[in-house]
Amino acid sequence: MTGSEDGTVRIWHSTTYRIFIGYDEGTIMVKIGREELVASMDYSGKIIWAKHNEIQTINIKSVGVDHEVSDGERLPLAVKELGTCDLYPQSLKHNPNRRYVVVCGDGEYIIYTALA
Repeated sequence: MTGSEDGTVRIWHSTTYRIFIGYDEGTIMVKIGREELVASMDYSGKIIWAKHNEIQTINIKSVGVDHEVSDGERLPLAVKELGTCDLYPQSLKHNPNRRYVVVCGDGEYIIYTALA
């Protein structure tokens, strides 16, 4: 939170990069930064992505070969929550051995193991 001589106060959230600006006439919310999907897929069909600082995963091979899919059809996949990340993910990448995922952001990185 910052304040200035002109009477404005700015409050921002360090992980979502949204700023609330307060002044005599009211408040304004400004969204800054990228809101692009941060995701990675390994060659076995496991996809992991970050939604804000929540990590989620699906396995596209869980659909099965007996399920016929036509173009544009949504796949019946179950999303699994892996928990929250200690930092705001800006990039995410699988290790080729499929046992590790690295999440990078805010000048730091975290390596996750034993992903389901």
